[in-house]
Amino acid sequence: EEPEPDAEDELDLFEHIPGLEEARSVAKLSDTNIVTVYDCAVEGSSAYVIMEYVEGKTLAQIIDEVDDDITLDVVAAVFSAVSHALEVAHGEHTLHLDIKPENVIVNGKGQAKVADFGLAALMDATGSGTTGGGTIGYMPLEQMRQEPLDVRTDEWALASLIYEMLTGSNPFFADDLDAAEEAIEEAELVLPSLCWDELDAEADEVMFAALDPDMDERYEDVAAFAAALSPYLGNAKKGKRVLADIVNGKMEEPAAEEPERAWEPLPPLVDRLGLRGAAIAGRIVTAAAVALLAAAGMANLHLTPGSAMGLATDAPIAYGVVIAVCALVAAIRPSIGVLFGYGAFVVGLAGAGAWVPAVLLTAATGAWWYFVGRRGTAQAVSALMQPLLGSVGFAAASPVTCGVLLPVLQSIITAAFAFASALIMAGCGSVDIMNWDAVMHLGFSSNPAAGCLAVASQPATWVVGASWIAAAGLYSLLCVRGTRAFDIAGSVVAAVVLMFGACAAAHLASFGGSWLPAPAALLGALVPGVLGILAAVMSIPDRARWAEEEWYVEEEK
Repeated sequence: EEPEPDAEDELDLFEHIPGLEEARSVAKLSDTNIVTVYDCAVEGSSAYVIMEYVEGKTLAQIIDEVDDDITLDVVAAVFSAVSHALEVAHGEHTLHLDIKPENVIVNGKGQAKVADFGLAALMDATGSGTTGGGTIGYMPLEQMRQEPLDVRTDEWALASLIYEMLTGSNPFFADDLDAAEEAIEEAELVLPSLCWDELDAEADEVMFAALDPDMDERYEDVAAFAAALSPYLGNAKKGKRVLADIVNGKMEEPAAEEPERAWEPLPPLVDRLGLRGAAIAGRIVTAAAVALLAAAGMANLHLTPGSAMGLATDAPIAYGVVIAVCALVAAIRPSIGVLFGYGAFVVGLAGAGAWVPAVLLTAATGAWWYFVGRRGTAQAVSALMQPLLGSVGFAAASPVTCGVLLPVLQSIITAAFAFASALIMAGCGSVDIMNWDAVMHLGFSSNPAAGCLAVASQPATWVVGASWIAAAGLYSLLCVRGTRAFDIAGSVVAAVVLMFGACAAAHLASFGGSWLPAPAALLGALVPGVLGILAAVMSIPDRARWAEEEWYVEEEK
């Protein structure tokens, strides 16, 4: 008969069983939102963890059962319970490291409890630990790579779980660790606010911060994350009651559907368009602007001296072909089409004998395209709004578009380029920086170089140019914060700057007299400013910056 192991032998065996020491650490965690571990024991060669039995359903089962009927109150109840449980565990220097729907159990009272601290690791004195475990989809990069972990690892897992509840999907699932890393680094995240009418867009920023692949970019701990997100969710107490009904099978039957209305209000245009629609719209705008530039340029390329409208008169078929080719290139690849458009206009300047403006526009276009224009469709659209809408008196739409679509530095550079091109085009006939009047001046004046010099010699011209650059930069700068409030503030500031520029230009033009611009100049600044405000109200600046589609960022290939 073998002798029974003494207490010292049992202690040694206990200490050498992987995970048992961590399990014992969980036993001291006493909280209503944590499944209680009563004891850890060793019997022979087996180890046992004795824990509380919770009669109820896992969050995974509830999500599958409720599906699209989940409410923000339910999300709030789950988030409040799990975040509190993690705060308690972290306060005892214990990480969970496997937060997922299967490890959250809801009892008959609607109380969510975090279970399975089997992967928990005691944090060392610096507050960090390491583990190779976890579940793909709820495991951040540092955990996959077995790097030092801390409370922000559990924060990312909790954010992934809540993101799944808010959007209905988890974009971080993958078949293996390599694919999981790629999924996290290259995930195209849906904005949670787009899935809920009642969820403020500022909640998106909170979620994306907690889901940042870089630990240092997340909130410092779960408590900070909870404080930031909770105000945007529903009522946790109401959600707890709903969870209790779900677990106890007392969910109310859905109310009878109301008779279908003869009409229903359409969603906002920006939502109906979507990313694909926005890409198509951008290409249409680019093609139209490039076609206009090509038409103006070729109308001043004279094969026969003295012809009325250049190539349009001398060779109408060739004229149409050139315009069509330029527009087609712009529609297929806007960042290249913009070069065709301005190139055709430069050819027209040279054909009209305006060599200095031709050289200056070539240099300005080349510099802008190298630093900004080759990056994508949004950059091309922003620059081309000047010749397109500037042909009918609304050239200030270009700096507003820059502020809406582009980062700060690109916005400033593009607004400066728009001003330079507007100055040259105004010198071709209208001598008006806001309106180069394509209808009346498709055929350039007899001396475009003199016209450009006349426009450039007016102080009012430079005041307008400064207002364009300032409006574009300030609008884009305030959009960096990524909230609708700051977007609207930026749009209002841009509108005020444009209006002030128009008034200051009128004051200078009248030699210190009236501050009131001419009606055309007033509308030319007011209408783009108002359109910029409407864009901010519809959250277009944020959608443009968060979108990773080709129409916004088309890297040089």
